Amino acid sequence: SNCNSTTIAGNNFTTSAADATTTTSAGTSTSSGGAGAAAKATDVVDSTSHGWSAVGAGELASMTIKSASIAVTGVSFVPKTAVSGVSIEVASLKAKPAALDTPAGKVYQYLDITPKNLNDASIDKAAITFTVTKKWLGDNGVSEDGAALLRYNDKKWNELSTKKTDSSDSSVTYEATTPG
Repeated sequence: SNCNSTTIAGNNFTTSAADATTTTSAGTSTSSGGAGAAAKATDVVDSTSHGWSAVGAGELASMTIKSASIAVTGVSFVPKTAVSGVSIEVASLKAKPAALDTPAGKVYQYLDITPKNLNDASIDKAAITFTVTKKWLGDNGVSEDGAALLRYNDKKWNELSTKKTDSSDSSVTYEATTPG
């Protein structure tokens, strides 16, 4: 089974060990299918999903998320080869999945991002857009440039390449690129 986690964390980033995905932008988590690390339905705050009947090789596929309780605002990917019957579910979680180690830094939100009929090998590139409130950044002593998305993969937390893309009066938007 293949489980990935993504975490959005601030300032210090270190690795953790487990099989799932968590994001700490200052804290988010992501999980891709699989063994005991998957979030239980009772741990989900909100979730949304999007499906594509077919996406050609090299075509950009994207979904927009408009939920005040999910930090992720968009997910996009480009497949290496044509794919069909694919979907991505994004859920915000109440807490860190028990099977995962705690990532370093402050956690804004744990997320579970679950692709169906898509795996790392079939994806050329993927990006996750997320927003963190300026109030949270200030309350936690995290600079606007200090947030990152972390992915739990190969039993550890890995910081994804994350860049600030926008800043408003109340929040900061980031884009993280991931290999899958």
